[in-house]
Amino acid sequence: MNCLRCGNEMKHYKFNRDFGIYGKEYNPGYHLAMRQNPHNPHSIYECESCGYMELSTKDCEVEDI
Repeated sequence: MNCLRCGNEMKHYKFNRDFGIYGKEYNPGYHLAMRQNPHNPHSIYECESCGYMELSTKDCEVEDI
């Protein structure tokens, strides 16, 4: 992935942090309790040139060094 600021290639790393970001409550039906879907980041992209970082909800399969 290229950096949005400077255009250089960004490195991809795993991100193991729970921010507690959840969507709107909804009723799944069938007499079940109200629920919210999690939208927490699982990986992060970092540009070594300018320091820009971007969170992603997709898992990082192969981390950069």
